[in-house]
Amino acid sequence: MLSYIADRYYSNYIHYTHGRNFTKSTPPIEIVTFLESLTDCERSVLKLVCDGLSSDDIALRLFVEKCTIDTHRKKAIDKWRDASGNSTDKSKRVGRQMVRSVRPYLRS
Repeated sequence: MLSYIADRYYSNYIHYTHGRNFTKSTPPIEIVTFLESLTDCERSVLKLVCDGLSSDDIALRLFVEKCTIDTHRKKAIDKWRDASGNSTDKSKRVGRQMVRSVRPYLRS
């Protein structure tokens, strides 16, 4: 089941190693579980955040208010805290850690 989920979301993700060899990378179970728990809106906002866009730019691109984007980001961070076991950490560091961890699996 895990391989099906991983292949479903990350079939285009290729990791370049040692200058010549290409290997397919399977994400850790925590990341798969986290991404499965996101709604479509949260996933699309997180993908744009990983691409380097600000909340204002994302709001303009998706034709929604900035506060809606901020809400999706907060919900995604809360779900990341639950998935990674950082439920007591309330700092901005958790959001940056989330983006660094899921960025390779969300970029197309």
